Amino acid sequence: MRLGASQQQTVSTIQKAGSVAASSNTVVISQSIFQDAAKSRDAALLIDHLRNQPLDQDQAEELADLVRRSGALIYQRPDVIGQHKRDSFLADLRKYLLEAKELLDLRSFDDAVRTITIAEDGFHRILAFLARSEFAGRPADVRAAAIVARMEANLRAFTADMEAQLRSAGTFSMPGGAAFRDANGQFASSDSVISGMVESLGGTLLMEGYANGWFDPKKGWLVLPILQPVIDADILLAGQSEYLSTSWRRWARLCDVARYMNSPIYALEGERLPTGCPEEVTLVYAREKDCEIVDYVANERAVDREGINALKLAVETSIVAKAKGIVGPVALAPAEWVSPEEAQNMLALSEMVGYEVLDDQERPGGLRLAQWVRGFTVLSEWVKSRAAEDLTGVLHIPQADLLALLQRGSLSASEAQTFLDATSFGRKSRDLFDTPIVRTAGEWLLVSAPLTAPRLSKIIPSLLSSMKIQLKRKGSAFEKRVIELLKKHEFDAKTVKVTRDGAEYEYDVLFPWGEYVFHFECKNHGLSCNDPMAAHHFLEEIASGVKQVQRLRGGLEKWPDILTDKFGPEVSGKPVISCILQNETYCIPGGADGVYVYDWSALGRFFESGWLHVMHDHKMPMNAIFRNRVGVKRIWSGDDRPMPDDLITQFEEPSQFRITAHHLEIRQGSFQIDDTTIGTDWFLLRHPITTASMAESLGVPAEAIESQIAKVDAEILALKSRLADEGISD
Repeated sequence: MRLGASQQQTVSTIQKAGSVAASSNTVVISQSIFQDAAKSRDAALLIDHLRNQPLDQDQAEELADLVRRSGALIYQRPDVIGQHKRDSFLADLRKYLLEAKELLDLRSFDDAVRTITIAEDGFHRILAFLARSEFAGRPADVRAAAIVARMEANLRAFTADMEAQLRSAGTFSMPGGAAFRDANGQFASSDSVISGMVESLGGTLLMEGYANGWFDPKKGWLVLPILQPVIDADILLAGQSEYLSTSWRRWARLCDVARYMNSPIYALEGERLPTGCPEEVTLVYAREKDCEIVDYVANERAVDREGINALKLAVETSIVAKAKGIVGPVALAPAEWVSPEEAQNMLALSEMVGYEVLDDQERPGGLRLAQWVRGFTVLSEWVKSRAAEDLTGVLHIPQADLLALLQRGSLSASEAQTFLDATSFGRKSRDLFDTPIVRTAGEWLLVSAPLTAPRLSKIIPSLLSSMKIQLKRKGSAFEKRVIELLKKHEFDAKTVKVTRDGAEYEYDVLFPWGEYVFHFECKNHGLSCNDPMAAHHFLEEIASGVKQVQRLRGGLEKWPDILTDKFGPEVSGKPVISCILQNETYCIPGGADGVYVYDWSALGRFFESGWLHVMHDHKMPMNAIFRNRVGVKRIWSGDDRPMPDDLITQFEEPSQFRITAHHLEIRQGSFQIDDTTIGTDWFLLRHPITTASMAESLGVPAEAIESQIAKVDAEILALKSRLADEGISD
């Protein structure tokens, strides 16, 4: 798909954030003071702060942004007294702005308040609709048991449907899991469907927890009553709660996009109702057609990278043979491994943080990172060991058995308890992927779907973040890795630190190449995992990095001896190509404000080969892998090495970005809020990559490539058949 407005919006957001940070005349409003004032509803506290600085239109706009993005100002559940205090707080702020300076344009402030009002209205309508449902009239303990039983039935039915479709088609979409058709005949990813089920279960359980006071008063864990057998009729009725939980999740995301990505929600009524609305619908909440493509591509590529690394680990090492399982005691890695997935997740987490997790001795949240990986891996192996006999989505296990299981995995009794406490679902949980254990007054529950193939490089940082623990990312280790890569390819790459006119200028990586000098500033910020708030904060980090690079580039222009002292007079006058290099898979085609934004994965791939390839792997006898690799597009202009302009071309149009973005489609979806109200939103769907679609994304003809890869595939399969005839097989 074309990038268009979405990419430009990303760049505009960076420019806006950077302009606020860079302006010497604007005094930025203290976010901590704003947050304290918003939580306490103390308008005087914030007004006193505003009085101590010049008030202009930029400040009014900034205050509007803070109001719009403040979660403390939104009541997801009705609270008449709290909402009245909040409204008074906002009215006092508006009155101050009107009186403090004439001719201020307060439309942005009023729009921010309107966004809060609309968000609350949607949440309150969903809760009221649920309260009127037939399911709400069933006893609370029956509802809890029916909700869990429905998840079990849903996953069992979905698994059977998937297996049937795979038997008939044998089609897989990697990444994204197995490809299948939904009830409407549309392509869908199994991962997205399972994620939806898990998120709906979590939302439904939280609704019941709040309605019945089922949270531990000190720790906030959800503690369900003992689950009794339920009849089919109650399981069927639980669909009402499940459906509205999905609506709650989709409404929350719609509101987050509006608040953080500046995409307002519109209330459509009367003649403005969309064509084709059901007769009973009198109100539609909608926003303009737009999606944050740059952020989405980065997160999809992160999944791709993990899959590629996992395949390399399986093919190039003996990790499969070394896996010990969980039948007996297992020493901590690297002495012993529970499964190949443990090694893969350890590698992915190390890639993400920028250092070797196995060597790290720090204990965020009370455990080493390697122990967090071990804990999730042990649970994952137990779930998979039960899958053959029980396809249910929720497994029952006594707490004592969970503790014993973790201790077999070389966690001490106290460490095992720390792990169980942190991974128990509750009021403060992000979702059931981070916290897949649900406590009850009897046996505990393990939600199996999040543990079947957990992406721990995403889950562990998210879990620690929910505990207010920010995982340390070591930028210096990343800088060292970049310099090692460049030196491997015979570049004179250096970290340079100088002082000029009393100011320090520190350049992470400088290296001359041809007619240019390349300057990399290495950043190691975590991706958003498609969360709008995290995506917004990531863009703020990019904006800060852009300003940093512009300052450093200005230093090179003002004091050219910084370069000549380190690299000799031959670099004098050469243009400097500045780039923010991300450890994560985030890049912006063409960059922002004259600064390129590229990533480590793409850089490593650029120097690895002059061709972009399509690959088919064939498993052969004796665990051999035959790889059929055919070149799709050449990205080097040199015969046996890249040229500097080749890298600049990739900065302008990153090939990995082009391939992923080409396979995206923006779709609209609607959901029910109550009996007279629906919400509509836009979302991105990623289609499978084929040889033809990859070639198309890179602007090259596909016919010759498809013919070549088909020819070699046929030769490999023929060889495999001959070996089988000779008695040599798997």
